[in-house]
Amino acid sequence: MIIILLFLIIDILLIVLSIYFVVKLKWLFSIFTIIGLYFFVRWTILFLFNYSHWARAHKFWRLVRKNPEKFIGVFRERNNTWKVIDSEIAKKIFDKLEKGDGWVGSFMLRIPSTGKIVFIYGKDGLYQEEQEKILNLIAKNNK
Repeated sequence: MIIILLFLIIDILLIVLSIYFVVKLKWLFSIFTIIGLYFFVRWTILFLFNYSHWARAHKFWRLVRKNPEKFIGVFRERNNTWKVIDSEIAKKIFDKLEKGDGWVGSFMLRIPSTGKIVFIYGKDGLYQEEQEKILNLIAKNNK
């Protein structure tokens, strides 16, 4: 995210410098203006696309943190999409043996009733769909 913002700033500076040089030196730096504009538009679109996905995921995990007992049951039921690891040792074993098989995480979640921290992994591609389904279902219920 920071890299994309850095590229956006560099692109804006490139456009400003290019415009300055186009005014001063006419045609020589007009190429820089076109290239700068191309990169600015490309990185802006990429940033906005990634930000929308990040914002949805952030909203989901904020909701999970508010209701951890409800969601831990959902995560345990859908074992093909989510893996719930209850201990640090089991997490280390999972990281070594299974994490390369498309599992993303770990997402840490504190369960207030037990005082334990659990580690949640999501199957790449499936957990994003599951997040969207849950957020859409909650949005329908709130209307």
